[in-house]
Order: sequence, then C-alpha cells, then structure tokens
Amino acid sequence: MPSLWVCVDVRTGGEIAASLGRTTLFSEEPGKPAAVAPGSAMANSADDRQERERIAGAVEEVVSRGGGPGTVSPGGVLLALPDGRFRIALATPEGRGAHRRMAEYARWKVLSDWGIPEEDALYDWQRVSPPWERRKRVLIVAAERQAVARLTVDGTIAGLPVALVLPRSLAAWNGSPAFASGNGLRGLVFEDATAFIFFGTAGGRLRYVRSRACSDLEERDAEIAETARHFAETLGVPADAVAIEAREAETGASFRGLLRHPLVSGVFA
Repeated sequence: MPSLWVCVDVRTGGEIAASLGRTTLFSEEPGKPAAVAPGSAMANSADDRQERERIAGAVEEVVSRGGGPGTVSPGGVLLALPDGRFRIALATPEGRGAHRRMAEYARWKVLSDWGIPEEDALYDWQRVSPPWERRKRVLIVAAERQAVARLTVDGTIAGLPVALVLPRSLAAWNGSPAFASGNGLRGLVFEDATAFIFFGTAGGRLRYVRSRACSDLEERDAEIAETARHFAETLGVPADAVAIEAREAETGASFRGLLRHPLVSGVFA
C-alpha cells in the first residue's frame, strides 16, 4: 500500500534530520501495529518538552517544504532513536515454536530476562526462521515506555501519529542490503556513541544479534570483542574466522532503511 511518511532520525549527539517520501510498506498481518508504538504517557520535565518541540519543529518544516498542488498529506511519523534506548535479541526458544509459545517466550524475554516491568515495557517480535523449521528464531525489540513517550504527546508528533519506532542501527542495517549478502562469517557492528548492536551473519543469513548500552567507550569496545568471540563459539569456529566490520549508523542509511524495518517487512527471514 503506497504511503507517505515523515522519517525522523534522532542521533545520539542530539542532531535531528527528517525526510518526506513515498514508499510501500509490507506486513504479513494487516491491521496489526507495525512495531513498538509509544504510549500515551506524557513527560513533564522542561528538557522533555524542549526535545518534543525540537522534533515537532523538524517534522513541521519537512511537511511545509513538501507541500504543493496535488501533494498527499503524510500518514504519520516513522522515528529512529539512538540504540541505547532499546534492547534487541535474536532468540531460539525450545520446542516446536507454535505461535502462542513464541509470543509467551518474547514476553518472558522482555519482562523477566531483560527486567523491564510490564507497565514500563514497549516491545514487538517476529519469527525470522523459515516456517518448516521446528526451532523458531525470534527477533525481539524492546524499549522502556518513558524513553519513547518523552518524545511524543499522546503518541503524536506535530499532530501526526507515530506509526513506527525503532533503533537507528536496525534502520541502518535495512538501508544497507550489502551487509546481508556475501559468503562466509561476518560480524557487522553499528556503533552509536557508547551503545552498539552486533549482527552476526553466515552465508548472508542473520544468525546472531546482540545490543548493549555501555558506560564508556572502553567498555563498549570490550563488549564488542566478547560478543564477536561468542558468535564464533556458537558456530563452532575460531574467533579469527569471523570478519568484523564496524561503522557508525549513518543518517542517510537510516532514512533508506526506516521502511524496511524487520518487524514490518521480515527482511531477515
């Protein structure tokens, strides 16, 4: 279904960029919310209000620039936030992996294993392994409600509904299809200040995901190295058999990838 969206990228350093463009969304379950959506809680601090106003101003400016005869009004806002506000995992629950069981597993992962209380959690998940496999891999993305709601007023930005919220690194991954191609083992690391997300691929297929927000750059680099070693161990190969590529999640890549978020399109499958 062709749609017009305002894509907003909020970077760790505070920069904001926004674009307006027509594209097509794909979803296996029409009518279901595309991904993690902000709650109605309203943040009250002066800093939160200033941040909301800053983002709303960027949205309004893009909409006004995109106006003209025959222009279709945007249907909402797609928002990419710094990775440190999210937790991401690729999990493989035991058993046959029925739909209900996978939903229960994702819920346990967010509420119990990650320790985000139910009233504070916003999360979504999608099966990413082929349907004929009995061991289903589940991609889970979770954020604390306050981290998202502080940027919106009742789930809107500049009067437009927030239809999709996702980490910048996932947007960058989807905006760079070359990262998911090629043979061999690769570790693709997106760095966002002291946070990072590690994608482990084998033969072009996603096999491993880990995200972490660290206290400083030294801890971040150590965690990336440990994550790479663990990825190699899960496949039973030496650590030096995995080619590691690290880069910052660039703004342009985030824009290209916002509408190919895996929880919408299933591009990881």
